[in-house]
Parts: sequence; C-alpha cells; structure tokens
Amino acid sequence: MRAKIVTLIVFIFSFMICNGQANSTDTLSKHAGQIITLCGIIKDVQSSEKAGGNSSVVTFQADGSNVINTALISNKLNKSMDYKLESLKGQNICFAGKLKVNKGVAEIMVTRIEDIYRAPVNKR
Repeated sequence: MRAKIVTLIVFIFSFMICNGQANSTDTLSKHAGQIITLCGIIKDVQSSEKAGGNSSVVTFQADGSNVINTALISNKLNKSMDYKLESLKGQNICFAGKLKVNKGVAEIMVTRIEDIYRAPVNKR
C-alpha cells in the first residue's frame, strides 16, 4: 500500500512539473543539477552499442517547441526494462531525472524505470 501511495505522489508531482515545464534551453540551464521532468515526442533512440557508450540516448521534442532534448538511460536500467526503448518512438513520453545542459542541449539522466512514463493528455 505504501508503495502505491509513493507512486501516486511521484506521478502527481511529475504531472505538475510536466504541465509547467520549461521549454527553452536558456530556462533549462537555470535548473542544471536539479531533478526535473521533461516530456516530448520521441524522435530517435540510439542504443548504447550504436552510441558507443554506457547509456542509450533518447532524443525527444516538446510538443509545439523546436527545442530538442535528450534522455540518457544507463545500460543497467535499459536491461532491466520489460520493453525496448525503440518501441517508444513517436510517443509522447516523460522523463524525470537530474538535468545536465551539454552544448545547449538538455540531458535528463534517468536512473529509475518509473521515471519513464507516458505523458498525461492535456485537454484543451
């Protein structure tokens, strides 16, 4: 029961952050080092083997924005997932984690599976 409550709280908090998320690199750079959530349509997924590193790189773009962001998912986390990251391509997904801004691109360092989830639908 406690785990469900914690999961619900994390989801609500992430939803609130996602709805008010920053959408420019200038704004994001002010939050470097903080835990934030960014959502967007998955454009590309490079597996760690192709990227030649320790993590897979997911490129996504916020709806209505031209800002490209990336999520880094470690090999260890990737192997523990019950789906392939490539299956998320074209979907609106949220990533939560520590923010790093690298050459003008926001990078979210994802460390837990529950920090990758389908973005809530905005009813306008």
